[in-house]
Amino acid sequence: MDVSELNEEDLRALLTILQKDHPEALQSAIETYNSSPETEQEDITFTPPSEEDTQDESINVEEKFMHLTSKKGCYLWYDATSATLKLQYTDKPVPSAIGFYSSPSIPEFKYKKNFGRASLISGCAAGVNGRKQYYSGWCQFIRAARAAIIDGDGGEMWIFPKLASNQGLDVDIYIYNQMAEIQTMILPENKALLKEDLEVADAVTCLPRHSAVFEEVKKMEINKWLVRANNVGATSRFTVAAVAGPSSAEKDQNGDGSSGRSSPSNYGGVVEKKEDLSEIEKPPHEEEKGCYLLYDADACKLKLQYSKTRVRDAIGFYHAGEGHTIRGFKFTKNFGREELTSNCSGGVAGRKNFYSGWCQFVRAAKALNGPVYIYPRKENQPGLAVDIYVYYKDPDGQPQLNLDGNCSIKFEEGVACNINNIDGIAVLPKHAEFFSEIKTMDMNRWMTEGNNIGATSRFE
Repeated sequence: MDVSELNEEDLRALLTILQKDHPEALQSAIETYNSSPETEQEDITFTPPSEEDTQDESINVEEKFMHLTSKKGCYLWYDATSATLKLQYTDKPVPSAIGFYSSPSIPEFKYKKNFGRASLISGCAAGVNGRKQYYSGWCQFIRAARAAIIDGDGGEMWIFPKLASNQGLDVDIYIYNQMAEIQTMILPENKALLKEDLEVADAVTCLPRHSAVFEEVKKMEINKWLVRANNVGATSRFTVAAVAGPSSAEKDQNGDGSSGRSSPSNYGGVVEKKEDLSEIEKPPHEEEKGCYLLYDADACKLKLQYSKTRVRDAIGFYHAGEGHTIRGFKFTKNFGREELTSNCSGGVAGRKNFYSGWCQFVRAAKALNGPVYIYPRKENQPGLAVDIYVYYKDPDGQPQLNLDGNCSIKFEEGVACNINNIDGIAVLPKHAEFFSEIKTMDMNRWMTEGNNIGATSRFE
């Protein structure tokens, strides 16, 4: 058996068997490993568990999931070895899970592709940036769970307390409901959260455990709430403010000229501004129905606009590939507007979030096998100019792309960029020195170097 091919769940099962049936052999192997002069890793310690301990652990795992209506869904867990928050789509409970959601809207291929495994967000190691990534991953998970449960009109979400024996961070998760008397509410652990609990939320924040950010606060303007929470943890906003000057169709739909739960005064619109009535420049592609990426300089956020026609001031675009479609509700819900990532202002962290948002945008396009277009940045256009590099583990296996054996290439602006078979992406500042047209390079080094300059994402 090649143990390097086993996932964490299988390795834990194997370790449990060895601990119970062959503790002496396991202890001898550990001592041999620790005495090796070639290894610089920390010592591994092991205390054989008693039979009572083993029974208690199995009972705890059983109790942990006994109240789930359905055990089939998406489990969130933290992989300490790679400092990555990961997802596992499965119908079997994941013992180390810290979060879970089920919904009939989860596509079946999620359970089959890569055996249901997916990386959510990496770089969740120690330090300010590592903790920020961890909190941000939780916000992304809550966003995905909320969308899936609302879309499927059913399902539930659970937050599990982190076990003392597991690595990771202890967190508190709050949602903001601007229509409620008490606008900030903490999401409970070990309790099913249903559609009616989640659809009222306008935003979510993940904070360090026992943070006093919202102590004795009943009401607060949403932008102030987001800024205050983001200074300590991470945030994500679900509802998006309306653009200036709603159309007659929007007025008819809402009855009062508003377009969504958020007030237009919260922050500026994403797409077209009322004062700009010039014709929108023709995009570098024939297909205009798809997802446009925009940067809202007023709110320092990257946002999505699902539209059937061209969109003003977009910086990127993708459409569904052959055999895939973008779901219809994406174009109608909140008039097609959706927040991608926040806090894309100045400073190291702000730039990092901007580059990370681009990675998320490309990841979404890859899920639909669609091409990505990077729009050339206009003079004085807000945001950051970027270069996007992609990595191929097997460049020779992509004859249709004419890679000439290069594992690292840079995407061109204004043309269709094929992302179907890429294994990694790096979004970097414009003109940054990086590996272009390199034929041989370890992917881990490529990812590390890219992340030091901008942001990276690995596709498994």
